[in-house]
Amino acid sequence: MEHSNTDQQGKLDNVLMEMNRMRINCLGLCEVRWTGNGQFRKNDKTITYSGEHEHQRGVALILDKRLSKSILGCWPKSDRMLLVKLKASPFNINMIVAYAPTTDADEQTIEEFYDSLYSNCKSQEISISMGDFNAKVGCEKHGKTVGPHGLGMRNERGERLIDWCEETSDNEHMVCSAPPDDVIHGSALVTSYTGQPW
Repeated sequence: MEHSNTDQQGKLDNVLMEMNRMRINCLGLCEVRWTGNGQFRKNDKTITYSGEHEHQRGVALILDKRLSKSILGCWPKSDRMLLVKLKASPFNINMIVAYAPTTDADEQTIEEFYDSLYSNCKSQEISISMGDFNAKVGCEKHGKTVGPHGLGMRNERGERLIDWCEETSDNEHMVCSAPPDDVIHGSALVTSYTGQPW
Protein backbone atom coordinates (compact mmCIF):
# COMPACT_ATOMS: atom_id res chain seq x y z
CA MET A 1 0.00 0.00 0.00
CA GLU A 2 1.24 3.46 -0.76
CA HIS A 3 1.07 5.14 2.65
CA SER A 4 1.83 8.58 1.19
CA ASN A 5 -1.49 8.81 -0.65
CA THR A 6 -3.42 11.19 1.61
CA ASP A 7 -6.74 10.62 -0.20
CA GLN A 8 -6.52 6.87 0.46
CA GLN A 9 -5.46 7.50 4.07
CA GLY A 10 -8.48 9.77 4.53
CA LYS A 11 -10.78 7.01 3.28
CA LEU A 12 -9.17 4.51 5.65
CA ASP A 13 -9.51 6.96 8.54
CA ASN A 14 -13.24 7.25 7.77
CA VAL A 15 -13.65 3.47 7.71
CA LEU A 16 -11.85 3.10 11.05
CA MET A 17 -13.94 5.88 12.58
CA GLU A 18 -17.16 4.16 11.44
CA MET A 19 -15.92 0.81 12.81
CA ASN A 20 -15.46 2.47 16.21
CA ARG A 21 -18.80 4.26 16.05
CA MET A 22 -20.69 1.09 15.12
CA ARG A 23 -18.57 -1.12 17.41
CA ILE A 24 -17.50 -3.42 14.57
CA ASN A 25 -14.58 -5.65 15.54
CA CYS A 26 -13.96 -7.31 12.16
CA LEU A 27 -14.48 -5.82 8.70
CA GLY A 28 -13.71 -7.26 5.27
CA LEU A 29 -13.12 -4.86 2.38
CA CYS A 30 -13.11 -5.44 -1.38
CA GLU A 31 -11.75 -3.31 -4.21
CA VAL A 32 -9.29 -1.55 -1.93
CA ARG A 33 -6.95 -1.14 -4.93
CA TRP A 34 -3.79 -1.40 -2.80
CA THR A 35 -0.69 -2.94 -4.37
CA GLY A 36 1.25 -5.87 -2.94
CA ASN A 37 0.30 -7.57 0.29
CA GLY A 38 1.12 -7.08 3.92
CA GLN A 39 -0.05 -6.01 7.32
CA PHE A 40 0.13 -2.77 9.28
CA ARG A 41 -1.39 -1.15 12.35
CA LYS A 42 -3.32 2.07 12.44
CA ASN A 43 -4.75 3.40 15.69
CA ASP A 44 -5.80 0.25 17.56
CA LYS A 45 -6.60 -1.78 14.40
CA THR A 46 -4.62 -4.32 12.39
CA ILE A 47 -5.10 -4.14 8.63
CA THR A 48 -4.08 -7.14 6.51
CA TYR A 49 -4.33 -6.75 2.75
CA SER A 50 -3.73 -8.59 -0.51
CA GLY A 51 -3.39 -6.97 -3.93
CA GLU A 52 -1.38 -7.22 -7.14
CA HIS A 53 1.00 -4.89 -8.97
CA GLU A 54 -1.70 -2.60 -10.37
CA HIS A 55 -4.27 -0.57 -8.43
CA GLN A 56 -7.13 -2.93 -9.29
CA ARG A 57 -9.24 -5.23 -7.16
CA GLY A 58 -7.58 -6.06 -3.83
CA VAL A 59 -9.04 -7.23 -0.51
CA ALA A 60 -8.36 -6.35 3.12
CA LEU A 61 -9.39 -7.42 6.61
CA ILE A 62 -9.47 -4.98 9.52
CA LEU A 63 -9.44 -6.40 13.06
CA ASP A 64 -9.81 -4.53 16.33
CA LYS A 65 -7.19 -4.69 19.08
CA ARG A 66 -8.73 -7.72 20.83
CA LEU A 67 -9.04 -9.86 17.70
CA SER A 68 -5.61 -8.75 16.46
CA LYS A 69 -4.03 -10.50 19.45
CA SER A 70 -5.48 -13.80 18.16
CA ILE A 71 -3.89 -13.79 14.69
CA LEU A 72 -2.13 -17.11 14.00
CA GLY A 73 -1.25 -16.45 10.37
CA CYS A 74 -2.16 -14.70 7.14
CA TRP A 75 -2.35 -16.10 3.62
CA PRO A 76 -2.74 -13.47 0.89
CA LYS A 77 -3.91 -15.85 -1.86
CA SER A 78 -4.47 -13.30 -4.63
CA ASP A 79 -5.91 -9.86 -5.28
CA ARG A 80 -9.31 -11.54 -4.89
CA MET A 81 -8.79 -13.58 -1.74
CA LEU A 82 -7.23 -13.28 1.72
CA LEU A 83 -7.25 -15.73 4.64
CA VAL A 84 -6.49 -14.72 8.23
CA LYS A 85 -6.50 -17.50 10.82
CA LEU A 86 -7.47 -16.61 14.40
CA LYS A 87 -6.79 -18.59 17.58
CA ALA A 88 -10.10 -19.38 19.27
CA SER A 89 -11.59 -21.97 21.57
CA PRO A 90 -12.72 -24.67 21.06
CA PHE A 91 -11.97 -24.20 17.32
CA ASN A 92 -9.75 -21.81 15.41
CA ILE A 93 -11.51 -19.38 13.08
CA ASN A 94 -10.65 -18.72 9.43
CA MET A 95 -11.62 -15.23 8.27
CA ILE A 96 -11.77 -15.21 4.48
CA VAL A 97 -12.26 -12.02 2.49
CA ALA A 98 -13.26 -12.76 -1.09
CA TYR A 99 -13.96 -10.70 -4.17
CA ALA A 100 -15.50 -12.99 -6.79
CA PRO A 101 -14.95 -12.50 -10.51
CA THR A 102 -17.69 -10.54 -12.24
CA THR A 103 -20.38 -12.02 -14.48
CA ASP A 104 -18.24 -11.59 -17.60
CA ALA A 105 -15.72 -14.17 -16.28
CA ASP A 106 -15.83 -17.66 -17.79
CA GLU A 107 -17.13 -20.67 -15.84
CA GLN A 108 -13.65 -22.12 -15.29
CA THR A 109 -12.51 -18.92 -13.57
CA ILE A 110 -15.58 -19.00 -11.32
CA GLU A 111 -15.06 -22.68 -10.46
CA GLU A 112 -11.38 -22.06 -9.63
CA PHE A 113 -12.42 -19.18 -7.38
CA TYR A 114 -14.90 -21.31 -5.40
CA ASP A 115 -12.50 -24.30 -5.29
CA SER A 116 -9.78 -22.17 -3.69
CA LEU A 117 -11.98 -20.45 -1.07
CA TYR A 118 -11.41 -23.01 1.67
CA SER A 119 -7.92 -24.18 0.77
CA ASN A 120 -5.64 -23.80 3.83
CA CYS A 121 -8.69 -24.39 6.08
CA LYS A 122 -9.03 -27.50 8.22
CA SER A 123 -12.36 -29.26 8.61
CA GLN A 124 -12.30 -28.87 12.42
CA GLU A 125 -12.07 -25.07 12.11
CA ILE A 126 -14.84 -22.53 11.75
CA SER A 127 -14.64 -20.62 8.46
CA ILE A 128 -16.29 -17.27 7.89
CA SER A 129 -16.24 -15.92 4.34
CA MET A 130 -17.17 -12.33 3.62
CA GLY A 131 -16.88 -9.95 0.76
CA ASP A 132 -18.34 -9.35 -2.67
CA PHE A 133 -19.42 -12.57 -4.33
CA ASN A 134 -20.88 -10.69 -7.32
CA ALA A 135 -24.07 -12.66 -6.74
CA LYS A 136 -27.64 -11.90 -5.80
CA VAL A 137 -29.22 -14.50 -3.54
CA GLY A 138 -32.49 -12.56 -3.42
CA CYS A 139 -34.93 -12.29 -0.55
CA GLU A 140 -36.49 -15.75 -0.86
CA LYS A 141 -35.57 -18.16 1.95
CA HIS A 142 -33.72 -21.26 0.85
CA GLY A 143 -33.67 -23.86 3.63
CA LYS A 144 -31.05 -23.00 6.23
CA THR A 145 -28.78 -21.48 3.59
CA VAL A 146 -30.46 -18.18 2.66
CA GLY A 147 -32.43 -15.91 4.97
CA PRO A 148 -35.22 -13.45 4.14
CA HIS A 149 -33.18 -10.23 4.19
CA GLY A 150 -31.61 -10.19 0.72
CA LEU A 151 -32.25 -7.71 -2.04
CA GLY A 152 -33.66 -8.17 -5.54
CA MET A 153 -34.11 -11.38 -7.45
CA ARG A 154 -31.73 -14.34 -7.28
CA ASN A 155 -29.43 -14.55 -10.30
CA GLU A 156 -27.29 -17.35 -11.78
CA ARG A 157 -24.26 -16.38 -9.67
CA GLY A 158 -26.54 -16.36 -6.61
CA GLU A 159 -27.55 -19.93 -7.43
CA ARG A 160 -23.85 -20.84 -7.74
CA LEU A 161 -23.08 -19.30 -4.34
CA ILE A 162 -25.94 -21.22 -2.72
CA ASP A 163 -24.82 -24.46 -4.41
CA TRP A 164 -21.28 -23.89 -3.13
CA CYS A 165 -22.56 -23.37 0.41
CA GLU A 166 -24.56 -26.58 0.27
CA GLU A 167 -21.83 -28.76 -1.25
CA THR A 168 -18.72 -27.44 0.51
CA SER A 169 -18.69 -29.65 3.57
CA ASP A 170 -20.72 -31.55 6.12
CA ASN A 171 -21.20 -28.29 8.02
CA GLU A 172 -24.25 -26.20 7.38
CA HIS A 173 -23.71 -22.84 5.66
CA MET A 174 -25.83 -19.79 5.48
CA VAL A 175 -25.82 -16.68 3.39
CA CYS A 176 -26.90 -13.63 5.34
CA SER A 177 -27.70 -10.33 3.78
CA ALA A 178 -28.05 -7.24 5.92
CA PRO A 179 -31.65 -6.45 6.94
CA PRO A 180 -33.19 -3.76 4.69
CA ASP A 181 -33.09 -1.07 7.39
CA ASP A 182 -29.45 -1.74 8.25
CA VAL A 183 -26.66 0.66 7.33
CA ILE A 184 -24.95 -1.71 4.90
CA HIS A 185 -27.37 -2.85 2.19
CA GLY A 186 -26.82 -6.06 0.29
CA SER A 187 -23.77 -7.21 2.20
CA ALA A 188 -23.27 -10.94 2.32
CA LEU A 189 -21.71 -13.23 4.87
CA VAL A 190 -21.15 -16.91 4.29
CA THR A 191 -20.28 -18.95 7.34
CA SER A 192 -20.13 -22.47 8.68
CA TYR A 193 -22.94 -22.66 11.18
CA THR A 194 -24.62 -25.46 13.11
CA GLY A 195 -27.55 -23.66 14.74
CA GLN A 196 -30.85 -22.32 13.41
CA PRO A 197 -30.11 -18.83 12.06
CA TRP A 198 -33.75 -17.69 11.66
